Amino acid sequence: MVDRFRSTLIAKTAVCSTWVLLSASAVLAQGNPERNAYFGEQHIHTSWSVDAWLFGNHLTGPDDALKYAQGQAIKHPLGYEIKIEQPLDWMGVTDHSEYVGITKQANTPGSPVSKMPEAQPLILKDPNNPADVAKVFAYLVSLVSKPPIKAFMTPQVAGTVWKENVKIADENNKPG
Repeated sequence: MVDRFRSTLIAKTAVCSTWVLLSASAVLAQGNPERNAYFGEQHIHTSWSVDAWLFGNHLTGPDDALKYAQGQAIKHPLGYEIKIEQPLDWMGVTDHSEYVGITKQANTPGSPVSKMPEAQPLILKDPNNPADVAKVFAYLVSLVSKPPIKAFMTPQVAGTVWKENVKIADENNKPG
């Protein structure tokens, strides 16, 4: 009796599997006019994130990432051009909110942040000097265990970064 039950179950499973394959084939044969399979990037950090800055991305920001997603050529953080063959359907730039843009601004000569006393330990004097890189790295890592630096959280600083981020997103938003 057990063998007969097993044989029946195998036969029914085979029929069901065949039906699923035939059903899937019928759907695929009709096409997908809505093109509802989308391809994109859901997690990328730019030079605006402290961690990306620490790992050497001192060049590419959110605008670069979004242009890259659209299939435009951009400069890689190491200085050469890169471009994807097929533009993405969507891109989520996910820079960290903590101190977003601060390291980049501190290292932009003449920027308001670069003139702040609190930003001086963030300034990389010589990117080719390992000791200087290590000093800035150590300072950034130490920030994790300290209270937030209030000077970086003011509307004049954080608000400026946020407005620039929104402007970049709006300029690169191309529905459809």
